[in-house]
Amino acid sequence: MKIYELNSLTVSTYSKNRLIYTNVQSSDKSLDKTINHSNPFDLLSPFTPYAVHNENLICLTYPLALIQNFERNGRLVKKTRSDDYDFAQKLCSEIKMDENPVLLNVRPHKN
Repeated sequence: MKIYELNSLTVSTYSKNRLIYTNVQSSDKSLDKTINHSNPFDLLSPFTPYAVHNENLICLTYPLALIQNFERNGRLVKKTRSDDYDFAQKLCSEIKMDENPVLLNVRPHKN
C-alpha cells in the first residue's frame, strides 16, 4: 500500500484480491472516490499513482489503454461523471496511441 498526503486529501493505492485500487479521500469526507484500475468502465482506471510532487499527484498511464478505454466507455459515463469525461476527452485528443507511457501532474480537488 502507498499513501500520499496532499493538502487536505489522502490518496492511497492498494491491492485486494489481485486487483489494484486507488482511493482519494478528503479530511472532511466531502470527497471519497475509489478508482478500480481493473474496471474497464472507469475512465480513470488507466491512471496509476506513481509519486507526489509538491501538492500534486504524479500518475502514469499508457496512451493505448487510455484511448481504448475512452472510445469504449466514454459515451456510457458522459452523463454520470462529466468532469472525468471532459478530462479524458481532452487528454485523448492530445496524445497518440503509439506514444510511450505518459506521466501526468494531477492536482486532486474536491467537487
